[in-house]
Amino acid sequence: MQDTNNRLGRLYDAIETGKISLDELSPRIRAERYKQDKLQARQIELVSLISERRLELADIKTVTAYVADLHNLLSESSLIEKKILLRSFIKEIKVTGKDVLLTYTLPVLPDGASG
Repeated sequence: MQDTNNRLGRLYDAIETGKISLDELSPRIRAERYKQDKLQARQIELVSLISERRLELADIKTVTAYVADLHNLLSESSLIEKKILLRSFIKEIKVTGKDVLLTYTLPVLPDGASG
């Protein structure tokens, strides 16, 4: 949208400065405004879709089962298997002095799978 707005701005500047007449730029202005309208409609549609998304939190029983499965899997795996598993969901570890910040995604085991 920013690109389209910039293009329209340059077209309007060309008309205001007298470099090109309105008759010459009318078709281009109409085309850019059409693109602008389409982009704005798409933006509204996307904002609406995003606002409709809902986050479902797992209940404590489900989280406890995942933790137990993960604990079993880690306790029974070799060192290489543990590293592979941990790297699959740990995105970043940042250490600052005594503080550690862990960025991760929750691993999801297939239905019926257990460690």
